[in-house]
Amino acid sequence: MKSHSLNISLLCLIPILILTAGSAFAQCGSPANSTFPTHITVCPSGDLMAVGQVLDAQGNPCISSTIHMQFNNPAAGTLWSAPGFPFPLLTSSTSLNGMVSFSPMVGGCSMAGSVTFFDPSGVVLGTALTINSPDLNGDGIVNLMDLSLFANAFFGNYSPNADFNMDGVINLADLSYIAQHLGH
Repeated sequence: MKSHSLNISLLCLIPILILTAGSAFAQCGSPANSTFPTHITVCPSGDLMAVGQVLDAQGNPCISSTIHMQFNNPAAGTLWSAPGFPFPLLTSSTSLNGMVSFSPMVGGCSMAGSVTFFDPSGVVLGTALTINSPDLNGDGIVNLMDLSLFANAFFGNYSPNADFNMDGVINLADLSYIAQHLGH
């Protein structure tokens, strides 16, 4: 009798084990429901974050999902990475509400480059098509050289490299990025 009840218990456990094993390998994030920035501003100190949210096909948050942030090769411009920084790939995990954040220690600017956010199975959940940084010359520090380059764009012709909030205008809001990050 004990053997029979043990067999029934094992039979009840099998579907649970199969469901659990299946969910461990299932892709959670839905590209249609997940949100990531289309523009990011980065700083060599890593104090500017890129934040996204990973939701499944039903709109539920993906919890503890591994997400990658990949800097793609720029067609033009310079991207600088801090020594020892795992550039160009970063990895982070989602929180209880599906939020994921990255703090890239990157300077320089590549308006022609892009960043891709994807899960371990390679499903692309979002793409940032523009990247810029208050480290305009890409030497790894925000300093007076960058302020000089910014002044050229502020007083001269519009340059998207100096439009840190990508609102189409170079103004005091963009200058504040330089001011806040001097020395980084």
